[in-house]
Amino acid sequence: MLYLRVIEGPDAGNRLPLPPDEPQLLGRSSEALPMTDTSVSRRHAELTPDGNAWFVRDLDSAAGTLLNGAPLTGRVAVQAGDTLRCGHTLLVVEHSDTPLGGPARADHAALRTTLSGDNVRLDVLLEALSGAVDGDVDRVQTATLPDELADAITVLATNQKGLQQHAQLAAMGEGVASVSHAIKNILQGLQGGAGALSLALQQDNMDMAKQAWPILSRNLDRISDLALNMLAFARPRPIVRRLHSLAAVIDEVALLVETPFAERKVRLRVEPDPDLPPLPLDAAAMHQSLLNLVLNALQAAPPKTGCVQVGAGIGTDTAWITVTDNGPGVPEGRRTHIFEPFASDRGQRGTGLGLPVTRRIARQHGGDVTVTDGPEGGAVFTMQLSLDLPGQDADETDIPEGAHAAPDPRFDG
Repeated sequence: MLYLRVIEGPDAGNRLPLPPDEPQLLGRSSEALPMTDTSVSRRHAELTPDGNAWFVRDLDSAAGTLLNGAPLTGRVAVQAGDTLRCGHTLLVVEHSDTPLGGPARADHAALRTTLSGDNVRLDVLLEALSGAVDGDVDRVQTATLPDELADAITVLATNQKGLQQHAQLAAMGEGVASVSHAIKNILQGLQGGAGALSLALQQDNMDMAKQAWPILSRNLDRISDLALNMLAFARPRPIVRRLHSLAAVIDEVALLVETPFAERKVRLRVEPDPDLPPLPLDAAAMHQSLLNLVLNALQAAPPKTGCVQVGAGIGTDTAWITVTDNGPGVPEGRRTHIFEPFASDRGQRGTGLGLPVTRRIARQHGGDVTVTDGPEGGAVFTMQLSLDLPGQDADETDIPEGAHAAPDPRFDG
């Protein structure tokens, strides 16, 4: 018999049986295969047996169903090892004899006998178990353990490695599907804007041209952002931290986003600490990460009544940047997931790469990015940066023209 094991999402750890000759409904209203994930539709997908095979089809769910990372269309056969993505929940199809996160039942008796009859070094056992959790079969097999114990832990490591590979393939498939969908939408926007602009030029109609150009310009910006984030995610470059004016970076980003903020009629307030000294940072990387946060906040803020605030300051060991919006906020259960690749909450407007890239850049600066509730609703994204800059000469200050910053004694020498 086959089972569905939930390996990601609110119901992680649950195992759902697929009894022979009994069609199963997957969703929040289902008694057969119930789920608590609010991103899953009440009637999300259906699994039906046909002879010795099982088939799955999407029931016009809001989020759609992905089979091995690809959007599900029609009725498709599933087998052990396949993954299903429903909303934020990832499931893997397993045989009934797949171990439940540990050695097979037949190995338990041998495991108990081995531990009771042999003198097993605790540090060696813990190292082998650590390797099993990581799916590292080699680490288990190189440990000096009794044969029965080594075989039992090897089973665990092999199964864990298989689950990791399935999850990686599913994530890769989702990523390709997400980026392809984003590119298709951008190209449609470019074609629409270019067609309207071409017609306006043919008719020498400047009013029509003025209406067409923003469509073309907006989609050019979108594909530029997508390309930069894809490059940063796929081939992260080493950062080069030099003393630089963070206020200048914030001003450059604010100037760059003036047009999209004006189009959505959302206010942008920039309020960094006026006494902020030069900080050790990679200016280009910081520009990209801050731009991602500001554009993310812009999409969250409501048109006409929206407001985005950017602040920055410095403490004893860290500097910080905050980007606050008055949008719907980020539910607590989603605050970890949004930093995963391709986990966009912005529908067709996002590709799910901006926040992962931003977090990577923050961590390269010895910090991190977190999200909390705003004081009056909305979300607050806080990026922290370490002030440590080993071996930095205080004279190596990279400040753009027009920016003025007083030296800070903490960075002398």
